[in-house]
Amino acid sequence: MPEEYSFVSVNNPNVKITALKKCEDDNSLIIRMYNSSGNEEKVGLQMAVQPKAVIHTNLIEEELEPVQEIVLGKYAIETYKVKF
Repeated sequence: MPEEYSFVSVNNPNVKITALKKCEDDNSLIIRMYNSSGNEEKVGLQMAVQPKAVIHTNLIEEELEPVQEIVLGKYAIETYKVKF
C-alpha cells in the first residue's frame, strides 16, 4: 500500500475510530468507533481492501449480527468486526 493511503478511515466527521486491532479469534480486523454527535450517524469505511463482511459485535468481540450499513446512535461507542 502506498504511504499516502490510510489503513482505514471514516467518511463522517462526527465519528472517530478509537481502536483498531487484529481479532483474537481469527484474522479479522476489529474497529471501535465513537459518535461525538447528539444525532444518529451513518458511517462509511474506506479501506485499501474491500471487506467480505462487516459484523456488529459486543465489547468482548462476540458477533451479534452482520450489517450492510453502519449506523451509530447518539454518543454511541460501537465495535465491528471486518472480515476479508
